[in-house]
Amino acid sequence: MSQTKRTISEIAFELGFNDLKHFRKSFKKQFNELPSQYRVKNHEDIQLNS
Repeated sequence: MSQTKRTISEIAFELGFNDLKHFRKSFKKQFNELPSQYRVKNHEDIQLNS
């Protein structure tokens, strides 16, 4: 997710979620942060490790 320019909505629909709210809730339950938070945090990690 941190290595693509696709929107979080596009990723959710590609994964079979028809409801973005449900995707966000499921993602938060699994990863303990929202998809947008995950994207920002991991994008920064990638830049620091490059």
